[in-house]
Amino acid sequence: MAPPAQEAFNIEEWKMPPPMQLRVPYYVFGFPITSDDINNWGDKLNLDRNLGMVIWDRGFKAMLQALPQEYRRRENIMSVSFGQDREIMCIVLGSNKSQKDIERAQDLDMIRKVADALHPHLAPGWFRPRP
Repeated sequence: MAPPAQEAFNIEEWKMPPPMQLRVPYYVFGFPITSDDINNWGDKLNLDRNLGMVIWDRGFKAMLQALPQEYRRRENIMSVSFGQDREIMCIVLGSNKSQKDIERAQDLDMIRKVADALHPHLAPGWFRPRP
């Protein structure tokens, strides 16, 4: 039996976090991707949840194809710190690397487009990239 799905992220109730300072330390802004997100994409593909890594492989690929074209690049997928001693995949929309990247991270229209494509469970935020 599949675990109950988390309630999906609602952009209408979400409050934009404040921008980070430039470069110190380096952070990325994006949507954390949970196992529930991947399983939901597997369900859309009618994959049996007992397939394990097949769901991760096919579900993740389908999820990436749903993204706006400019966010399908390899550099937009990153492993980030999530909570204490936890790591999670993240679809990166911006960073504090430059003023332009900070502005991209604050682009509500793009955040909405990505949220509409992904139907994520967790809100976007600032995360520390993992090495």
